Amino acid sequence: MYHIRQEELFSFEQLMEMEITPKADTVLEQLPIGKILHAIGSHKTRGRPETLNTRAMIYSLIIAKLEHIRFIKDLVRRLKESLEFRTRCRFTGSDRIPSEASYSRLITKLQQADILQKIQEDLVNQAMEEGFVAGDVLAVDSSHIEAFDRNPRLDKKGKSTPKPAQETDTPVLFDESVVMKPEERKPEKPKRNKRGRIPKAEKAEWEARLEAYKASLSLFEREVADMLHAPRHVQGASSGPVATCKYGGQG
Repeated sequence: MYHIRQEELFSFEQLMEMEITPKADTVLEQLPIGKILHAIGSHKTRGRPETLNTRAMIYSLIIAKLEHIRFIKDLVRRLKESLEFRTRCRFTGSDRIPSEASYSRLITKLQQADILQKIQEDLVNQAMEEGFVAGDVLAVDSSHIEAFDRNPRLDKKGKSTPKPAQETDTPVLFDESVVMKPEERKPEKPKRNKRGRIPKAEKAEWEARLEAYKASLSLFEREVADMLHAPRHVQGASSGPVATCKYGGQG
């Protein structure tokens, strides 16, 4: 049965203590979290108290980067599903799991304060003073960032906007066959406001407009009867015992 669980010899806390120290713990030990909290914290004494664990949120962002968690939604899902991951990020049992919007506001504060760049410079200077690095060559690890020139969904018509041509002083000559002519506007289908038969005085003009409209249609826009080779009086003959065919005789 699934709901029957086997008793364990060690508790969850004891298993966490016996676990091999992860790489993230070594990195977070050197992180001056106090400076970060002071830079992004609110210095106002009034207002409602902060209910989110900002310290644990910063830890979770760094651990997510080390464990190749690319999106905030995946980080939030991992925090909700894994008790071990929440414990590593220093979330307590009474802390509320932050939402994606809360992480977005935290990242915005970190970018505006520019505290991470200052902390990196301080750590590099400290490493140079203690002799860990010489300072001649410094490499910064970075992740691959996917970028798109333009999101097609932003275009109302669903077509991406073409890139503007680069301006050059060299004259460019085009062949006459390459240059496209402006698209001619097709005539609209004739419509009559009045019902009934067309008067004889207007019949010639009406037929001319109708023929011009049919001539402007492409092959797939025409009716099936217009694409057949039989005369129209034969195509329209649907009643009567005898019908005249194109090649003579009786049909």
